[in-house]
Order: sequence, then C-alpha cells, then structure tokens
Amino acid sequence: MIVDSHVHWVVKEWMGERFWPAWVWLTSRLSGRDEARVKRRLPDLWDAGGENLISEMGEAGIDLSIIFPMDFGLAANVGEAPVSISEVNKAYADLAAKHSHRLVALVGVDPRRKEAPFLVEQGIKDWNMRGLKLHPSTGFYPSDPVVYPLYEIIEKFDVPVIIHTGPAMHPLHSQYAQPVYVDKAAADFPRINFIMAHMGYGWYPEAVSLAANKPNLYLDLSGWQRDFHVHPEAFCSALRLALDMLGKGRILFGSDWPFFKFLMSQKKWVETVKNLQSFGEQAGFKFTADEVLAIIGESARTLFKLGG
Repeated sequence: MIVDSHVHWVVKEWMGERFWPAWVWLTSRLSGRDEARVKRRLPDLWDAGGENLISEMGEAGIDLSIIFPMDFGLAANVGEAPVSISEVNKAYADLAAKHSHRLVALVGVDPRRKEAPFLVEQGIKDWNMRGLKLHPSTGFYPSDPVVYPLYEIIEKFDVPVIIHTGPAMHPLHSQYAQPVYVDKAAADFPRINFIMAHMGYGWYPEAVSLAANKPNLYLDLSGWQRDFHVHPEAFCSALRLALDMLGKGRILFGSDWPFFKFLMSQKKWVETVKNLQSFGEQAGFKFTADEVLAIIGESARTLFKLGG
C-alpha cells in the first residue's frame, strides 16, 4: 500500500491575493525561470474539482493520500482568501467522502481564529476528518497556549497532528517553524502523535534528535524532491540518519503535491522512494526492503489507522 501523507488540494480562490504573486516570485528566483513563464504555469496547480489529484495519484500508483488545507489567512503578508477556511475544510471533507477509498482529509486551521476549536471538533466529529494540520510560519509557535485547546480536542479523538517544520516559503516566517518548538507540545501531550512535516528541511538533525527522545514524534519526507534532485547523496544521508536513530516506523512518505510537480512528477517521486535500495547503493548508503515498505506506506497505515 502506497500512502502519500502530505498532499494539498489547491484552488486559486482558497489563498489570499498576495499568496500567488509571492509564489511566482519565489519560484522564479529559485528556478531561474522568467516570472511570466512561471505565472503561465499557475493554472497547472489549481484543481477545482480534484480530478487532477486523483489522476496523478493513479499515474504514480498511490493508493491513498492524506489531504489538508493550508490556512494562511492570518499571515501578515498573505491576507484572507475570498473563501472562508471553514468552507475550504468542508470542501476537503466532501472530496474525501466522494473518494473515500483514495483520500483521507485532515482539518487545517490557524489556532488563533476564535472558531478554531469548533472547526476542529466539527471536522473530526461530523465530517469524518482524521487529524489536524498546523502551519506555524503564519505567526505562532506550536507550543503557544492558543494552540492547546486544539490539542485537547485532538487528544480526545486520538488522531495525529501534522506541523510544518523547517524554513518556510516567502512570505511566511521560518522562525516559528524550527523543530525545537514542537518539543514542548509533544512533552505536554504525550498521547498525541505529532508529525514534523518535511523532516525539518535543513534543521533535520534537530528534528531527528528530538524524535529520538520522544516516541510520539514522526517525520515526513515531503518537499525533499528538490534536495534529491540537486544532491541525492545528501538526501540519502539525511534519511539514513533518521532511520538509524528512529527505526523504520516513524518516517512517512510525502510529496507536498502539487507544489513540487514542476520539479518532479508524483510518479517519479514515488519511484525514487520505492527504489531507495538502488539509489542508496549508488550514493554509498544501504536501505533494506523492510525500511522502504515502511516509509512508502506501512507506517502511515498504522499511524492513521487505515484499512489494508
């Protein structure tokens, strides 16, 4: 079973008006491509009915994706979207219900919203959503007191929390997303399983070290397509360190779809991780078949209590 543990369903109107120009500017700077060229590709990210997501999952051989919204509305440099975050979460829940054998939805909300506790409970209890996504780089720390009422709800329903960790894209603030700021929440809520998304990116040694001392901390590999593309040896080294420190059960495959699709297709990213033994050997690292199976789906199946 192949599970993508980190997926976004993206619709243009679900982001504030300053988000897409910022994304175009950043992508242009990082890729060396003209901004006009990047802007012309934006519609390839937008997927009003969710058909592109299901289609690309099929092409890549992904059995199930964990999908969740990003609530950037309170970020100082982004602004509110035309569509409310409650409506976006309901759309996610409805899409997951429509494709119940392919999709599992989590609630995504900024805890500083006064309606956040209600939305989390409603999403899980009434809409069959299966966890919570937080993006601290909008301006809060994962251990801020404002987040704790959400954790109390999550603990009650026994579902995971996924938290963005690592440097954040322009115009968000990376300081809030350093992995160490997840530590207090993990200590205060030991019965909640926290996923540090992106394995902390450049802070991955810190993320791995924290997880090695708290068994309720997990890591996902979403967004590492760029690192593998540029320096596969560095990717293999980081992953080998994580496996050596944590074992095979707490590292999850993820893609951050659709934001890296211009760099690497879903199919190629899945094939890369499925063929870690071969890629690793070329880079001087050894990965076992059991480790690959755990990463590509078995660990997520256990964590999210998925079917067979």
